[in-house]
Amino acid sequence: MVIKLSGDFSVAELVRGYEAALRDPKFHPDISSLWDLTNLDVAKVPLSDVRELAKEMRQFMSQRGDIQSALVTRRPSEYHLVRIYLTFLRLIGSNVHLKVFKALDEAYHWIEEKKAA
Repeated sequence: MVIKLSGDFSVAELVRGYEAALRDPKFHPDISSLWDLTNLDVAKVPLSDVRELAKEMRQFMSQRGDIQSALVTRRPSEYHLVRIYLTFLRLIGSNVHLKVFKALDEAYHWIEEKKAA
C-alpha cells in the first residue's frame, strides 16, 4: 500500500484515508505500507499532529498483522526530522516495523526483502 502525502492535510483526513484502505477488498492484514513524503514539507507538520496520528492509528493495529512501514523523504534535514518523529510513531504498536529512507527504491527493496523472509 503506497500512501502519498503532499500539501496540507489533517490527522482526521489521514485517519479517514486509512480507514478506507482497510475496507478495500484488496486489503489484507499483512500488507506493508510505503509512506511517500517526498512532496511534503515535513518541517511544517507539527509534532502535536505526529503524536495525534500515533494515537489515532493505534486503534487499527488489532486489524493488522506483522507489517513494515517505510517512510521516504529526500531532503537530508527532513530525513533526520522523520527519524525523530518515529519515536512517537513507534507507539502505534509493536507489530509495526518502521524505517526511514532517502529513496523510494530503497524503501520498496526493504519491504520486499522483509516479505520474502
